[in-house]
Amino acid sequence: MSLVLSNEILEPKLKVAPPKIVIWIFGIILSIAIVLVIYSPIASVSIKGAIAAVIALILFGIVKNQKKGNYLATMQANNAGLYFQTDEQNLYYYVPWKYIGVIEKAVFPLNSRGLRIEVIEEESKKLKDMNQVGNIREENGRTYIYTIPQLLDRDKLLNDLMKFKESA
Repeated sequence: MSLVLSNEILEPKLKVAPPKIVIWIFGIILSIAIVLVIYSPIASVSIKGAIAAVIALILFGIVKNQKKGNYLATMQANNAGLYFQTDEQNLYYYVPWKYIGVIEKAVFPLNSRGLRIEVIEEESKKLKDMNQVGNIREENGRTYIYTIPQLLDRDKLLNDLMKFKESA
């Protein structure tokens, strides 16, 4: 078991995150919220300014984290193995490719699509005991990690992951 900081993950790497369009839409909604707060006739000027400043700070924080490149990257991969995001934003749980079993498409509730990745041998027990990585399920005695359900192109991601696994 090893926890790795996001900046310690070596290149080439693949980041699995929600589509960037989701982040852009969220940014547009927050920008519109700022305009609506400023032109609202209800509150005083100082309250409007404080609310607009808080919304702007949230928006700039999202943009800053997105530019760092690891914001909402729930999983990363390279030739060494897979890295699953833990409860702490910048820490990833490293699983070498030799402990990764089947990688396949999965369907989540509400017809959302993602991937499910089997973690084998003693690594699966360590992963469950650590209790910092989400979406872990045990089915028929096998341990799976489910990726985020917002994936746009599962086939491309599956092919890219298999290339990394084969090159290991």
